[in-house]
Amino acid sequence: MTNYTFLRTRRMSWRGKIGLIGVGWLTAVFRFHGLFANRFHADEALFATWARLIAVWRDPLLLTQAVDKPPLLFYLQALFYPLQGPVAWAARLPNFIASILLVPLLGMLVWRWYGDEKTAVLAAFFLALSPFAIQFSATAFTDPLLVMWLVAALVVASSSRIKPQSNKQRQVFEINKRNWLSWHHAYARKDILQTFVVGKRYLRSFVHSLNPAQLAQCAGRCPTFTEGRLALAGVLFGLALATKYQAWLFLPLLVGAAWLAGWRWRDGLRFVGGLLAVFSMVLLWDFVRTGQFSLWGAQMGSFGGIRLSWSWEIWPRLHAWAQMWRWLWVSPMVMGFMAVAVGWPLVCILCAMFRKLCFNRLPLAAHRARITDLLDQMLALFIFGYALVHWLLAVPVWDRYLLALAPLLAILGARLMVNGSLFIVKTPGRRSGAWLVGGVLLLVLLTAAWQGRNGRFPVGGGSGADGGAAEIAAYLYDAPYGTVLYDHWFSWQWNYYLFDRGVYVNWVPQPAMLVEDLTVFSGDDTLRFIVLPDDGSERPFMREVEAAGFSLTPIPEAGGARMVLYQIE
Repeated sequence: MTNYTFLRTRRMSWRGKIGLIGVGWLTAVFRFHGLFANRFHADEALFATWARLIAVWRDPLLLTQAVDKPPLLFYLQALFYPLQGPVAWAARLPNFIASILLVPLLGMLVWRWYGDEKTAVLAAFFLALSPFAIQFSATAFTDPLLVMWLVAALVVASSSRIKPQSNKQRQVFEINKRNWLSWHHAYARKDILQTFVVGKRYLRSFVHSLNPAQLAQCAGRCPTFTEGRLALAGVLFGLALATKYQAWLFLPLLVGAAWLAGWRWRDGLRFVGGLLAVFSMVLLWDFVRTGQFSLWGAQMGSFGGIRLSWSWEIWPRLHAWAQMWRWLWVSPMVMGFMAVAVGWPLVCILCAMFRKLCFNRLPLAAHRARITDLLDQMLALFIFGYALVHWLLAVPVWDRYLLALAPLLAILGARLMVNGSLFIVKTPGRRSGAWLVGGVLLLVLLTAAWQGRNGRFPVGGGSGADGGAAEIAAYLYDAPYGTVLYDHWFSWQWNYYLFDRGVYVNWVPQPAMLVEDLTVFSGDDTLRFIVLPDDGSERPFMREVEAAGFSLTPIPEAGGARMVLYQIE
């Protein structure tokens, strides 16, 4: 029989609520600074440009843009531009709000799964102080909003409500209870005739009055999911898909949580109904734009499709992903702790499989497995599978792909800390050591979180994410109408920063086309500039331009960190 004890119908105490509220305020403190200090990454500038096109109603359906992402984030960003004006942080507000809501949502999820307030507050605390999550909170990427929708869907999918018993149900239950007691007393007195008569009456009343599902409901043993909550879980997962198609990767986790929650087939159908209600709107939007369903193909084409990694890519990709994983909490101590938190449930699974294969029986503990242990193993298996897929498939090694794992790791880390503390407290003479370890861990977490607040790590957002594009754009703000800016590398930034300016951005695919354009239009008095990177890849352009008789004069006052503005004369 499925154990439903993790579906908490009782409410969290005031201590747990105060703890989650305090962690929520701590989350806002560490994330507020990046809302105004960070600069746009190239992808962020592209998404913000699309949002501005929608906000000013210049292209509300993005017909002129090569869109390869579902549009929910862009339309949410567009809502804030009329309210805040053409400022960069208006595009970050949806993710900033989502990142703050994510922390208490994670606490609610842990409470519904494990029913332990300490674990709920600790998981929220781990996520609130993750430098990785902090630096992604005030960005315009699609991933922070995606993670919030996914966790919200898990919260709703794991919630249940015991329907109040009707008068008829209570009456029938009492009749069956009295018949059962009468039969039990007759059997105890060895009265065979009375035992038969009462047993027959009991069976008749049971069969004709209630079915087993109703009896379980009356007895309070089986959770009942309201239709609205089931559909809401589907709607939330649909919103995740409307933010980013990578939400499909988390469907197995959602299905596993629903299965452990005791969903039935008809419950799943209601979930699918809510999902289709949202996802059909995305498909309709795509069809209205292009006359076909092109988003998936465009997204696959944007990073070269999906294939298995070649043999010579395996170890470099493993090293690159390992370097990326360490930024989740930065400290080797904390990351080692998280590795143990993920590894222990996997070891338990391997031990159970070994016993089953070698001795054709499961260990005794497997038959008494608690629902909390199954949840731990489900999370660990999903994290391992997610990492394996991103390693063995030749997808780009991008930091944003790990953001969705931060809440899951925080849950397992909180579970390990609570269980470990319970073990230590029961051991005499070790409490002082436990306090010392906890204090050191807190200091390490706060130090890394403060550095993440200031954007010190090469992930997510940062003050230098644009490479100096904002300074160059500021220099060109007051340039005469018709000024030409040639570019090959940074067009997405210029389309945002020079959105409503008189500078014409001319993208050139190769040096020969740049020289041809300069030769044709060199007779007028139009100001012409070009932005070149400062990493050596600009040399072919410089050679071609100088060989054609033009000179490149750097503009020192518009110098960027990774790019240089030149005036062409």
